[in-house]
Amino acid sequence: MILTILGLLLLARWMGINKLIVKWVEKLESDTESFRTLANSVQNMTNDSKANHSTYVADHTKIIEEVREVREITKEILYKVDKQ
Repeated sequence: MILTILGLLLLARWMGINKLIVKWVEKLESDTESFRTLANSVQNMTNDSKANHSTYVADHTKIIEEVREVREITKEILYKVDKQ
């Protein structure tokens, strides 16, 4: 059994399987780094989207308040015109 394992190891070395395994591990490391970069990009996009949404909500609220003020002023003007 030990001779079989040693023979397989020598055969694998002779066939260059070690180099294939090393290249495969390097490819896995490269792919892992690519996925990390992609995940970081998605996280940054999510954070930017949240920040933009908060800004949108604040701007929208401000516009609604301004429209309400204009509506009140318009009502007052119409009331004064109707009185005359």
